Amino acid sequence: MGQFARHAKHDLLALPSNQKVLETELGVNSVENFDRDRVQRAAFRKSGVSDQSRMVQHQEALYGAYWDSFDNESDGGDADFFIKPLGPIVSGRNNRAAFKHAGGEVIFHLPNRMLAFYLATDTGVRISEGPITIVRDPQSFSGFNAVVNGISCMGCHRQGFIKFTDTVRVGYERLKGQPVADKVLKIFPIQEELNRLVEDDSELYLQALDKATLTFLKVDANDKRRAGDFTEPITHVSKRYDRKLDLNAIAREMLLPIDDATANALGLPTQDDLKTQLKLGETFQRIGLEPLARGEVIARSVWEKSFHTTARALKLGVPQHVGN
Repeated sequence: MGQFARHAKHDLLALPSNQKVLETELGVNSVENFDRDRVQRAAFRKSGVSDQSRMVQHQEALYGAYWDSFDNESDGGDADFFIKPLGPIVSGRNNRAAFKHAGGEVIFHLPNRMLAFYLATDTGVRISEGPITIVRDPQSFSGFNAVVNGISCMGCHRQGFIKFTDTVRVGYERLKGQPVADKVLKIFPIQEELNRLVEDDSELYLQALDKATLTFLKVDANDKRRAGDFTEPITHVSKRYDRKLDLNAIAREMLLPIDDATANALGLPTQDDLKTQLKLGETFQRIGLEPLARGEVIARSVWEKSFHTTARALKLGVPQHVGN
């Protein structure tokens, strides 16, 4: 959602500020699961959001699946998932063949089986936007190339989890009997099992999405499409919301009538009145709305900061007072 999305908060889902806390809330213990071979991993040289290699990891969680990724700014050295596939490095442990990573993305099922998204640094600190040197949003769902938590993820994962092909396991199959290879073969499943995990986790989400939205989307009873087959609504609406605004758009958002007769009958400013006030009023010049009177446009971010001042100046609506 452009500026709106970039400043979006994590309040709606009350997401904690650290990934370890999130995992605890979801009943996930990544270190213990790794030790007990209860993780399923895959790595590949290039993903849709990065030019670097990416590793993904699946674990069972309280409400379904918990997938996280490991990403870096560059490949090679301690960041090479194919030479060092057994990370991340954990303090106080042997860390044999353990990689280093710069950050990652998390996707998990909510209690209603819809999907939630989370971005974190290598230490698990929650962030709102992924560094462009590590990941990027190729479709600019957020209005930028940056991956912005929530909006970018919704656009990419509108049909659930994205299939991938692991290229780590095949390199260790001939090394069976060596400690690192034996661990790799336990936690990097064959491709058929990975495909099943992705399909099952996606289906869990799509069933929830159908239940929540399909009634409102279908044209008629003969429409066989699933909710994931329709345009993803959040990114569609956000892009429309973040367009630059002209005078007509401002008038609509102030709920002013389009035609003068209706405006006069209701005692509201006409669009000509609005144009005059924007051009002559010092208040409007001060808050950056005067260009509208010249037929120019303004950014959504400017309008968001100006809406309440404009409503008061035009005496639109009834001010609300809280408290005594």
